[in-house]
Amino acid sequence: MSVIFKAKLKSAKAALADKDYEYAYDLCQDLLELEAENYNVHIFLGVACQHLGKWAEGEKAYDKAKRMPKANILAWQGASALHEASGDRAKYKQALEELRDRYIGEDNLEKAWETMYKVIELVEKSGDRRRLVGELRQLTEGGRLHVLLSAGMAEPEVPTEREVLERMYRVESALDAQTVESEIEKRRTRLSAGPIGRVRQQVKSEVWGQSGLLATLSRLIALHLDDDERLTWEECYFEELRQRAPIVDDAAERADMADEVAQVAKDLAYNGRCAPAFEFLIDSSTCSGSMDDQQIRELCAGYLQVFGEQSLAPAVRVLLDADDGEAADQKHRLQLAEEGQRRAPNSPFAQMQFLLTAFDAREFRTVVDFGSLARTTINEFAAANAGIDGAHGLFLVDSAVADAYLKVGPEHAADAEALYRRCLDARPGDPRATLGLGLALCALGSFEESRQLLQTALDSDSSNHMALGGLGAVLLQEGDATSAAQFLERAVALDPSCAQYHSDLGWAYWSAGGDRRADKAFAFSSWLTAARLDSGNSRTFGGLAKWYMQCGDDVRARRCLEKAVSLDAANSDAGETLARIYAQEGRDDLLQMLLVRATEAQRSQGWAWRMLGLLHLRQGAGEPAVLAFRSALAADRADVRGWEGMCEAYMAVGRTSAAVRVAARVIELSPKQVGGHWLGARAALLAGDPEAALPHLEAAMALDDAAWAEALAVARAETLVACAARWHSRGLFARVADAGAEALHALENARQPPFLIWGIAFSACVWIARGLKLAASHEGGEPGCGADAMRRLVARALSEEAALSMPPFLRETQRIAAKGKGGADDYASLVFELAERSAQLRILVAPSLAHASAAWADLGHVYCERNGAVHPLGLGKHGEGPRPLLDAAGRCARAAVQLDDDSVRAYLLQGVVATWSGDAMLAQHAFIVASRRSAHSAQPWASLGFLYMHCNDVDLASRAFARALALDPEHVGARLGAAAAAEKKQSPACVDLFEACLQAPDAARAIADYGFAKQVWLGVARRGSSHRSFSEQSRLALAIYAARRYVVRTSDPQGEGAHLLGLLLEQNAEWEAAAEAYASHSTKAPPGLRRWVALAHLARAQCAAGQFEQSVESYALLAQLEQPDDRLRVFFCTLGHSLALFFAQRLEESLARFELALEQAEAAPRQRAFVAVMLAQVLWALGSDEHRQLARQHLIDVMSQSESQLSVLAGLTTLFAIGLLQGDADLIAATYPELCTYRNADPLHSIVRLESYLALLREDAASARRAVAKALYRSPSDASLWLLASHMDLLGGRTNDAARCARGAFQLFTYAARGHFSSWSVAPPQALVNSASLQVAVDACAVEARASGASGDRRARSAANRAVMLQPWVSDTWALLE
Repeated sequence: MSVIFKAKLKSAKAALADKDYEYAYDLCQDLLELEAENYNVHIFLGVACQHLGKWAEGEKAYDKAKRMPKANILAWQGASALHEASGDRAKYKQALEELRDRYIGEDNLEKAWETMYKVIELVEKSGDRRRLVGELRQLTEGGRLHVLLSAGMAEPEVPTEREVLERMYRVESALDAQTVESEIEKRRTRLSAGPIGRVRQQVKSEVWGQSGLLATLSRLIALHLDDDERLTWEECYFEELRQRAPIVDDAAERADMADEVAQVAKDLAYNGRCAPAFEFLIDSSTCSGSMDDQQIRELCAGYLQVFGEQSLAPAVRVLLDADDGEAADQKHRLQLAEEGQRRAPNSPFAQMQFLLTAFDAREFRTVVDFGSLARTTINEFAAANAGIDGAHGLFLVDSAVADAYLKVGPEHAADAEALYRRCLDARPGDPRATLGLGLALCALGSFEESRQLLQTALDSDSSNHMALGGLGAVLLQEGDATSAAQFLERAVALDPSCAQYHSDLGWAYWSAGGDRRADKAFAFSSWLTAARLDSGNSRTFGGLAKWYMQCGDDVRARRCLEKAVSLDAANSDAGETLARIYAQEGRDDLLQMLLVRATEAQRSQGWAWRMLGLLHLRQGAGEPAVLAFRSALAADRADVRGWEGMCEAYMAVGRTSAAVRVAARVIELSPKQVGGHWLGARAALLAGDPEAALPHLEAAMALDDAAWAEALAVARAETLVACAARWHSRGLFARVADAGAEALHALENARQPPFLIWGIAFSACVWIARGLKLAASHEGGEPGCGADAMRRLVARALSEEAALSMPPFLRETQRIAAKGKGGADDYASLVFELAERSAQLRILVAPSLAHASAAWADLGHVYCERNGAVHPLGLGKHGEGPRPLLDAAGRCARAAVQLDDDSVRAYLLQGVVATWSGDAMLAQHAFIVASRRSAHSAQPWASLGFLYMHCNDVDLASRAFARALALDPEHVGARLGAAAAAEKKQSPACVDLFEACLQAPDAARAIADYGFAKQVWLGVARRGSSHRSFSEQSRLALAIYAARRYVVRTSDPQGEGAHLLGLLLEQNAEWEAAAEAYASHSTKAPPGLRRWVALAHLARAQCAAGQFEQSVESYALLAQLEQPDDRLRVFFCTLGHSLALFFAQRLEESLARFELALEQAEAAPRQRAFVAVMLAQVLWALGSDEHRQLARQHLIDVMSQSESQLSVLAGLTTLFAIGLLQGDADLIAATYPELCTYRNADPLHSIVRLESYLALLREDAASARRAVAKALYRSPSDASLWLLASHMDLLGGRTNDAARCARGAFQLFTYAARGHFSSWSVAPPQALVNSASLQVAVDACAVEARASGASGDRRARSAANRAVMLQPWVSDTWALLE
């Protein structure tokens, strides 16, 4: 080492001392150049770099110094200081650990501990608990740094091994909890993650398997500590071990841990520490049966002594308390057990004690309800603790619950059987389970198996009094009372304190034969003994009640029955007997209370539900009655009385369809009983189906039950009257009269109250009269309604004068019938007289003023109907009958009102009579009073509306009809009245109103049919047929159906219906059918203008249908009639005649008629040009050069004189067509440019058509297609152009293009018809009109069918079917299908 080197080294040391680190750094660099391996230079350089912030260079200098042979502690100290200053915790920790190890190597333990303390502090600040545990573990016994603790240094900072272990326990506990939660949160979001419980268990198993917490606790326990500290750590060890043992995967390791848990718990319990250890031992012994009763009691006594305030203490007290059987003590024990269950809900011991205590307290339903909770608690405890088998606890729970099921009642015997069998599966041959199963099977009626089980129990122990008692009960149930008494006597001898044996023995004596039957005092004495031993046995008091009832002591019998029911509301024998007593006494309150208690105690008591349903019916509570009968039938599906009650209940609540089904079930169960058929008839009548009621009544009458004969006859008569009303609404008028006649015959031997009989007779006579009159006026009616049949019908109906005390005029009726004289109207009048007489007799026998008022009202209605003043809707056309009848009706109305001022029917009659008598004020007053008397009835308001209509006050009529419809939206009269008022006001709503009346009955339907068809035709005529939506087309079809129905169902005397039908059929393009309708109208129309109009329509329809000759003949007939003054009608008639002659190829005559039409065109100036064009076409059709030249000149004159674009366009197109036909290029060249100027005014695209046809004539198909394409470009939303394009493509052989264009045309049609033109919002109106044409749709389907059929496409049939559906009345569309 040179002098210079030493001097610089000394200077470097001085610079460091003076904190001149820059200078020191430079000197160290110079020194390294002189001697690179000098230890001191590297140390000085490291210090300088530390203060200058040159961390890497300083670290390099210290590392090199550590590797030098002369290295000492300074290098490690310097490196530690350098890394501390740099803030690099990882390198700082590594440097500290190396320094610590260097100190230990030099045996400088104090410095080593100081360094170790810094390491621990540094790791703790980093928050890395896992590393902190690793550092602390090195200090414990067996660790390489344990020497720092075992050196016995006196430094206060040095901890003991216990303190290190305690700190390790705290850190490891927090580390395990943190790791578990973070790992669960991480894994639960994975797609493959299962349920959260499984994820949690897997994570705990993995984390706790790597944890050293249990080892740390074991070392703490192993230290030489005092007992308190050791037991404290044992408690922690017990809790941790108990949690971790169940999730260990290895079975052997898990079993070892379970044994260790039990051992630690026993040690803690022995030392009187740790309530959880006590509770674990108590609960585990409950689940697994690992301790006998004495051991459990000792363990519980120790627990109660040390931990008397813990959660399990109340349940432990229940076990330890003495049970002397007193009721108060039982109640106290049950409260204590309930508190224990509430405070320790997860304890199997607490749950078991609660169940056993509840059973002892006879709270059997509580045992049943909480049994499942106890099972769940035991299973959860066994799953949460390793090595615990819950089979013992589950057996105890199942046994207790099964016993409770038997005690609750026989309806739960099946549940008890299932539990006992489960107990026997767990413990085969167990005496308790065997005995219980035998008793359960006895309750279920399986006596053979029950006897075998009980005999097995008795064979194993001949002194088993429970088996003897069970066998006695089985034999008693089987009806072998004598043998049962023998077994029960033995059971009583073995256990005379058992009240149940005495009670069963009493029943055996009561039921036994031989001598014991003669003397039932034995039974009485046995029941008395049973009552003294146990006053809570319901069957005992039921038996005593039987004894007292036999002895005639009704008071004691009732008291015993009430006692029996109070003890056991499920005692069906006692309950049913007591219920009958209450019902006989009329004590509905006590009866309802008894039945409700019985049903709550045992829901399968059908008798109780049935009686409760009957009680509800008697009280008018229909819905509760339905529920009651439903429960009764759930108990016994074959209970006929229950089904009958259910039918009555359904009828009471208005559920008639359900009542019909239930009545069918009653008939199915008892087909030979009249009651079922009676209920079926009543249900059908309430359901509005009297026709279905008749077979039931006939079947009941066929059973020939004298007790029911008269009631069935009257019911049949009422049903026939209801059938008459139903058939009248359907138009079956002959059957109406027949039903009325049969109703009269049904009353022949009736002895019911006269008012009822005469009421039915009155209704029957009214329906006979109505049926006869309507059947006679109905052409083409039903078979069998001819005059002869009606004579026989009325004669048979009125043949029994004595039966109904008929008046003398009936003999005249019979005489006329016998001679075959008189028509239906004559018989109807006579029957109306009979109805009048019936109403008079009803007045004489009326039981009250209200009944008399109703009879007077009926009589008044008969007078009104004979007079014709009563419209089927309430009011109608003016009466045409004799005035005295109307006056008599008025007197009847006044009498009805005087007798019953609240009678709505009376005021309605008074209003009708006043209306047609001309007294509008009185009529209004009567209808208003009727509306107040019946605020929810629509009839008064409807009648008031007709009154206002009669007075031509349409606004008031509309308001009255609206009020009536608000009260009853289905009221036919109000609907028709509102429609008529809307029609009079010309309101568009009248169509909808008439449509709503199409299903109206009888005459109202005809009015609705005509009104609806008329309004639809007016609407269609206003809008025209070119733009018709699907809904409008459907309404038109419905209107045609309504008009046809009107024609068929009415006489249509003047043909108005046929006329309207023809107009509608024309709108639907059904020309032939329209011609037939007009032909019918022409035969019925009266002479004059109406006959002339009818023939004009007929001729026009025949021409449109292609019947040209017939049309010409009709026009000829029309010419023979007197011509009307209306010149416009005459003009159109002449024009139609001209066209018919033209199409009939009678051109000369046609020309003459067209010339006449041209002269008459002054009445229709706008049509003159069109007539001229047609005249030119006739001239052209004549064929001569002169005529054709004349036609050309005539057309030129028309175009020059006409001011209408359409007429000019018609002339130009005709000229252009003439030019095409003649090949006149000059004419074509002259007309074509002018035609093009009218292109935008061509709604039917005639110009485009002519252009395309011209191109086709030139055999230039491409030019024809281009002409149509140009038109489509200008009007893409016009379906008629797409149809024209499809025709061009089809002519050109392009079938696929033709089918596509046809489909496009049909789609545009559907858009236009439904108003869905959102994509073509700027489409011109004419395009929409052309697209919405039905003919366009049919033609499009036809083209698509032909085009697709050519290529064999399946769409062809679909298109053909669519065309048929759109126009099924056209034969050409059907031909497409071929």
